[in-house]
Amino acid sequence: EALRTGFAARGLRVNEAKCEVWGPAGRDFGARHRSVAVIPWGQESGTLILGVPVCYPGTTGFAEKHWRTVLDKVGATIDRVVNNLDAQAAHHLLRQCLDACKVTHLLRATHTFVGPLNDLVLEADRVVLAGFERVVGEPLSPDQRTQAGLPFSAGGCGIKCPHTVRPAAR
Repeated sequence: EALRTGFAARGLRVNEAKCEVWGPAGRDFGARHRSVAVIPWGQESGTLILGVPVCYPGTTGFAEKHWRTVLDKVGATIDRVVNNLDAQAAHHLLRQCLDACKVTHLLRATHTFVGPLNDLVLEADRVVLAGFERVVGEPLSPDQRTQAGLPFSAGGCGIKCPHTVRPAAR
């Protein structure tokens, strides 16, 4: 009602067809406003707000599902780039567009330092580094993986892995 009143004072209106309600009072709100979608409130539920998963208090299941979806998309994009471009172009795109910057938004907004979300950040590293290994044409040792993540100025390959950039992103 506050949005509706505030918008109306400025000659605007709320498009209820584009609205969703999620939370403990959602059912009551949905009963009064049938045109607004109500997302169930429970242990495995959640919603996305500006692309960031917001979970039921004390749970991470919804965020985990969203992270997995994002990692699947990043992995598929890396596969297309590595399979369809020469190594130099693939390396450039991996450095500039397809590495940690695709998940930086999630790293900034979700707590990933413990539990299952930490494991998904490590999985994101594996996806990015596996793509880089395909560009190079060789598997990398643990030391080479670390060096791949260093900037060119430090003798690295400039691959920004999500686990490495996570503290700065957060």
